[in-house]
Amino acid sequence: MADVTVPGLRNLGNTCYFNAVLQALAASQFFQEYVAGLIDAGEAASEQRPFAAVLQQCLSDLSPQPRKYIHSVVPRDLNCMLSEDTSMFRGMHQQDAEEGFQFIMEKLEKEINQSKPDTCSLSTLLPARAPFTADGTSAPIHPFYGLTGNLLECNVCQKAKPISTDYFLDLKLSLCPFMDGQRPFGTLRESLLHYTSQERVEGPFDCYDMLAKRVEQSRSSGVCDIDLDDPHCWTPDQRVVWETNGVTDPLDIARTHATFLRHVELVRPPRVLLFHINRNVYVSDTIVKLDVHLAFDDRLRLTAPLEPITYALVAVVVHHGNERGGHYTCYRRVTSSHWVHISDEHVVDVSIADVRRAKAYMLLYEMMSL
Repeated sequence: MADVTVPGLRNLGNTCYFNAVLQALAASQFFQEYVAGLIDAGEAASEQRPFAAVLQQCLSDLSPQPRKYIHSVVPRDLNCMLSEDTSMFRGMHQQDAEEGFQFIMEKLEKEINQSKPDTCSLSTLLPARAPFTADGTSAPIHPFYGLTGNLLECNVCQKAKPISTDYFLDLKLSLCPFMDGQRPFGTLRESLLHYTSQERVEGPFDCYDMLAKRVEQSRSSGVCDIDLDDPHCWTPDQRVVWETNGVTDPLDIARTHATFLRHVELVRPPRVLLFHINRNVYVSDTIVKLDVHLAFDDRLRLTAPLEPITYALVAVVVHHGNERGGHYTCYRRVTSSHWVHISDEHVVDVSIADVRRAKAYMLLYEMMSL
């Protein structure tokens, strides 16, 4: 038996979902360092960011400790602060663990934004999900924040529209190709490949490259970037195309609608990659939980824009029960070779084989190399 383990968490009344998420967050060294950095940034940080301070203390209390000194942690202060903004933490009713995770992150982000100085600069034009320190200087990006790119490619001319990007906190994966519970995926990688695979998107979509070819057959650009609907957006080169080819009003050109292929790319992988496995499917017009096993590994290698990235599994959140209710627990890595299973205050040692057999609801991976 290992001499080091982690504390359990007192259940404050159907708060197993909250406890499981806190244990998963405490398993992430990157997230602990990020929250600690928020407290250290600027003067009187604990006064400006009281929620971050209480969260940091709770995560610290859940750190690995000698077994003989272990006692349960009571997250009452953290729960009370979360209850100020939502009833989900004070109703004594079981909630969804992933929704609880999202709310914790929203509360943290809200506090960061409120503690920023009221200045007018280029930083105010950046997305809210690009945090800044209290003195207005750039802070490390939230470790859970990644960036996906949505690519649209014309099925006729094979030209691509400019990529659009979205921030994400977690990647929401499906257990089966369609929401019918049929032919479930066997592995996490299969589900992830489905998430990023091409899908046909029916229009009507305007393919501006095909429209441009009507007026200039020799057009060589590889991007469908002509906006025929807004004359103010036309570039001088685009105006030359119209004038050279005798087009007095591009708005009069007949539209060319095409089917597009869409797929998602992981443009900027986060340091902490969280997968949310959606287990809800529709059977006979009723939502039911698909209680099947999705195989996953303790190492995950992804292809990134610059070089492959390897992630290590640090936590697994599991829902035991059905679509009407149940209980949340967490498998958490203590050291590279030591795992525990945590159900509120009860903590037991388990093997990595036990972890892999879990029917995961949330999977938490940390980047191994930067």
